[in-house]
Amino acid sequence: MKLSFTDAAGVRWLRNQYGRLTELAPELHIKTDFEGVTALSRFEDEFLAAYGVTVTFETKNGYYPQERFVTDVREEGRADALVCPHDWLGDLIERDVIEPTILTSAHQSAFPAWVLSALTVDGELYGLPSNVDTVALIRNTRLAPEPPRTFEELVSTGEELRRSGLVTHALALRTGEQGDPFQIWPLFESAGGRLFGRTPDGRWDPTSVRLAEPRSVAAFERLRTLGEAGAGFLRRSVGRTEAIELFTSERCPYLVTTSDALKQVRAAGLPVAVSAVPPFDDGEPASGLTLVRGLVMMKAVWRVVERAELSVVAGAGAGATAARAAAEVSALFD
Repeated sequence: MKLSFTDAAGVRWLRNQYGRLTELAPELHIKTDFEGVTALSRFEDEFLAAYGVTVTFETKNGYYPQERFVTDVREEGRADALVCPHDWLGDLIERDVIEPTILTSAHQSAFPAWVLSALTVDGELYGLPSNVDTVALIRNTRLAPEPPRTFEELVSTGEELRRSGLVTHALALRTGEQGDPFQIWPLFESAGGRLFGRTPDGRWDPTSVRLAEPRSVAAFERLRTLGEAGAGFLRRSVGRTEAIELFTSERCPYLVTTSDALKQVRAAGLPVAVSAVPPFDDGEPASGLTLVRGLVMMKAVWRVVERAELSVVAGAGAGATAARAAAEVSALFD
């Protein structure tokens, strides 16, 4: 148990479970991205008035990968708090970078239960929800005025524009040399792919690995046909930077991405619209993953899926790739 209080001089203190007192500085330094600053800076004045604490933010220009983010926090020792996706939690806890967050029942009731569940590991809550993100389709309405109803329609429109010389690529979907399964997940789901089964209450069940099931193998095969051994729409040479550049330079009409691309898209001044990633014509809904929801992904699990994505995009056999990935994920929970 920890107790915080303010003494007669107005100094704030924290007493831990061993009775040790620590003076709490009147500054809070938060490490985050530009979206985090936008979401939190509106509360600066209110926070100062209520608690006498000045809030400052530190951001990095451009993309800020998890590994560098964590290394900076640990080595610099300057941050009191950080804003990051919930699927980083397992790694941050393992590295002893973050501590559990204590919320009263009244404060917990302000958030949907599934949001808090996503930030809970082994019964401990880590962090406060600040935003939710998922994958969507951004289209240049000058090139593609209407939203595609299916992925096949998207490809047809993009290819028609490419053949006419108006663009160089039908679409941009982030893959990169390291893989990025979060971006491709709507297509994997629409093709029938699954990572885990579900518990009766709808949560992911890591004891039920579904990667090697026939439906998932078929989904990997479909991604393979879109990759470098097939149509060439998915390429390891197109990561976050390359995909956004293709779109903002109007060399492709569609960009499948999370919200971290919006700042650059807006800066480009293009006429754009945002819609859901369309499903395959004969497929299931293209349901993307959502940050701050469900299972807190172990870093090791995500690395297995990244390797599987890269394998099929490069042209490896879907069956062998799925079987290997399923075995590796299962081993993590044995």
